[in-house]
Order: sequence, then structure tokens, then C-alpha cells
Amino acid sequence: MAYYYYPSPAEALAAATSVFQVRYEAASFAYVAGSIMRGEGTYLSDIDLVVIYDHLEAAYRESFIVGDIPIEAFVHDCETLA
Repeated sequence: MAYYYYPSPAEALAAATSVFQVRYEAASFAYVAGSIMRGEGTYLSDIDLVVIYDHLEAAYRESFIVGDIPIEAFVHDCETLA
């Protein structure tokens, strides 16, 4: 699926912050990375969101769309992140 809109870095950060607060409220912290945050996004770009919990049984990745913005979340704890 091609996306024809991609957010600015500021819009991506705001969207990621909202997702973090709602979808990952029990997580310790998160950070946003990738081409959009570097100002190099294209219409095929997504937001790369790295979410860190205190403890997880296993790391996982999930992709979803919020509004018109595709997000790929990489969910870890300190052990799985290493």
C-alpha cells in the first residue's frame, strides 16, 4: 500500500507521543527514529517507534496506521533490546 502523505518530523513526534501515551501506557519510555525524523521521509515512509518496557516475555514488532500515518513499533525491554 502506498501512502501519499508523510508527516514532518514535528508531526511524527506528536503522533508517536500520542500513540505511546495511549497504546503503550505501561511502557517505561520510547523514542522515534527513521527517515521521517531525519527529515528524509518519502510518501512510502512510516514512523519508527521503539518502545521500552521494564520487562517483556519476548520482544515483538507491530505495524498499524493512526490517522493517515503508518507506524511500525519495535517493542522491547532492556534485555531484548541488547
